[in-house]
Amino acid sequence: MYSLTVSCLALTSLSIIGVLLPVHLPIIQKHLATIRPFGTGCILSIALLHLLPDALESAEGIKLPHWAGDFPLVEGLAVLGFVLMVAFDEIFSSPCEQLDTLIAAPSLLPTAQAPGGFKQHCHHSPSCPDPESTPLPTSSTPLLNSAPSPTSTFSTSRLYMLEFSISLHSILVGLPVTSSSSPSLLYALCFHQLFEGTSLGLAFLSSPDRPPSKLLNLSLLFGGSISVGVTLGYYFTAISPTLTAYTNSLAAGIVLFVAFEFYQKDFGHSHPHPHLEQDKGREKGKFASFVVGVAALAAVAIWA
Repeated sequence: MYSLTVSCLALTSLSIIGVLLPVHLPIIQKHLATIRPFGTGCILSIALLHLLPDALESAEGIKLPHWAGDFPLVEGLAVLGFVLMVAFDEIFSSPCEQLDTLIAAPSLLPTAQAPGGFKQHCHHSPSCPDPESTPLPTSSTPLLNSAPSPTSTFSTSRLYMLEFSISLHSILVGLPVTSSSSPSLLYALCFHQLFEGTSLGLAFLSSPDRPPSKLLNLSLLFGGSISVGVTLGYYFTAISPTLTAYTNSLAAGIVLFVAFEFYQKDFGHSHPHPHLEQDKGREKGKFASFVVGVAALAAVAIWA
């Protein structure tokens, strides 16, 4: 029970610290667009340099039926985990995200034609601008200091989708912790949870709606998920290498889904102006931050 308590406390604490760390560092908030790809690189390394190799090592003794031939079981389960997250996202998250977009931008709602040839806009809401009085952007309007594009932010539904994906991954990878004879797995997971929590905190900062209650929910849910996995693994009498191979493979696919989600926000809608040095410098900084994130978790894979 002592090892179970220590494992849960260490992993939960580092998970919560990881989520809260970006929120309480002003320098991160000031350079959020440049620093956020660091979390993307960390998550990508966790999937490809930590989870998949561990799954391949655990799957060495698995005997497949003769009809399966030499099917790549680990890679296939990773693809299954990715596909399941995409399916869940399409069923639950995408409709909610479309509703969030309509609520955030009332001008996208259909307008009714009023008598006299004029369109009735949402004048019942004081926050809805009058299109007749709103000036159109001109070529002289500065773009660098304007509000961030909605394509680079995480809506509430998208943020909780990422929270669900990372938490599910944490439950899966937490199962074999207490049954492992080597403490290296616990050390590696400490790094995983810290950097994954940091990525989640960066996503929270990229959300247009940032109440303290949402931050509290994200940190507690993420911190508690790894403890759930460790506790479940403790009450299994033995976690076999076969189960570890399955869980790590599925977790790798789930984390790859999260990495693609972050990548889409970091680089998918990036169109720097070729004549603006500030834009080109920002893009170089984002790529450098991404490389540092990949290298940070790659270095951990040397000894963990």
